[in-house]
Amino acid sequence: MLWLKSAILLLGIGGAHLQCFTPNANIPPLDKNADLSGIADFGLTLYKHLAPEKTSENFFFSPYSIWAALVMVYFGAAGNTQAQLAAALHLKDKPSAHHLWKGLEILYNQQNKANKSQIGVANRAYFNESFALLPCVHTVFPDELRVLNFYDATNAAEAMNAFVNKTTRGLISSIVTEDMILAASVVLINTVYFKGFWKQEFKNSSTHKKDFFITPTNKISIDMMSQVSDFKYGESSQLGARVLELPYAESNLSMILLLPTANESGGSSLASVIQGLSSAALRDALSPGKLQTRSVDLLLPKFKFRAELAHDLVKALEKMGIVDLFHGNRADISQFSSRDELAVSHIIHKAYVDVNEEGTEAAAATVIFLESAIILEPPVEFHCDRPFVFTIYDRMTNNILFIGDIKNPGNLQT
Repeated sequence: MLWLKSAILLLGIGGAHLQCFTPNANIPPLDKNADLSGIADFGLTLYKHLAPEKTSENFFFSPYSIWAALVMVYFGAAGNTQAQLAAALHLKDKPSAHHLWKGLEILYNQQNKANKSQIGVANRAYFNESFALLPCVHTVFPDELRVLNFYDATNAAEAMNAFVNKTTRGLISSIVTEDMILAASVVLINTVYFKGFWKQEFKNSSTHKKDFFITPTNKISIDMMSQVSDFKYGESSQLGARVLELPYAESNLSMILLLPTANESGGSSLASVIQGLSSAALRDALSPGKLQTRSVDLLLPKFKFRAELAHDLVKALEKMGIVDLFHGNRADISQFSSRDELAVSHIIHKAYVDVNEEGTEAAAATVIFLESAIILEPPVEFHCDRPFVFTIYDRMTNNILFIGDIKNPGNLQT
């Protein structure tokens, strides 16, 4: 029986299914019209399992980062473990998954050369130098593979944290510890960074204290940004929400705000909006026929906060059908090594977001631990003065980079 310890994406050693797949040698950037609904549905399903419904806690994470990290595990999986990962991650097979995973990274990183907004995606596969690598690992991770001496835990941890710190532009300075390294054989890390400036920036002089209603009878005074501008606005009966798109300058990226409807009959709740989310419902809400350019009187809280997921993330993934991966006697991660008994002990995910008058800056890092064993109309009021959902959304690929909700911004402002 495999006794799991606390460690990072610790890939121990594999079983008897040594059938390496061969990815394409030269992967082009992913086509901007590629269907990423599978990634979006994975993220929204995970969000529903993770978002605390009955508390006033604010919530934020990067489903894309978690998806990308788990895809790296999928490349080393076989048998039922592979099937469970494929189903939850909406993957068909390893070659197409590799093309999607790597092609999307290349696409986002290339956009930085032309756009004012920045997206940075990075992956690393750190293997202990004593780990018996199969030759195919070099083919699967030609750019990502790093071999280190994990017994020199100080230097190994410094190298991994330096990678996270650099690729998140200092927003996440560290995520692994020396103890985690000593317990690991492999550490797989994904990071995502985003910085975008609003196409229509808020004026600092227009930010004032306003009431935010945590509940209809409980309000707090917070810094609320304000502007009256033309935005794409609509209403989704399917989601029970009013929809506003805030575009970032010189990019296909936008922040999508979903404000639960409020009316005399009570309207919809934040929980019902969250439960109604799917890639199809979101895409329908953002379709040209549903959104129209309107003059909007917008109030939006300033907020900045950090979030971390660990044990709750594992439980959520198990609810989504990824079960064997976390049990040493069932996990089959046999495509990285000729040895046995690999399983994920736990996953760490850290995320950061800062929404202010200029725009948005966000970052996330995911580490998976496997162990061996023209008519002028009055402005539309869109006042985010009650709990709401927000996403950072790539309109070109229909990919959800980040998603979260604000239930109480009072402790998120500095």
